[in-house]
Amino acid sequence: MDRETKQKTTLLDLNPQFAELAFGKVEEINWKDGTGNTVSGGLYFPPQYIPGKRYPLVIQTHGFEPGTFVIDGSHMTASAAQPLAGREIMVLQVKDIFYDSPPCQHL
Repeated sequence: MDRETKQKTTLLDLNPQFAELAFGKVEEINWKDGTGNTVSGGLYFPPQYIPGKRYPLVIQTHGFEPGTFVIDGSHMTASAAQPLAGREIMVLQVKDIFYDSPPCQHL
């Protein structure tokens, strides 16, 4: 970026094929499950999201990894959050809770 004019110039585009893609934003959200445990997930928005507009919602019960950029999800045949968002479908992808929670205690 030129300090005086604030004009930006791309020096090297390592992924020129991405210019044709529009990615929706992903917002990490947290909630409590029925037992009071905190669960987190990523809410994928369509690239042209309009606040107040109603969108269909797909809930993917696993696969969200905070801070990781993955176009198709952890398994591209089953976790297609960005492609669904590209079709104006909201996607809630839940973080796997089975690996982070303590083992179940039996009474």
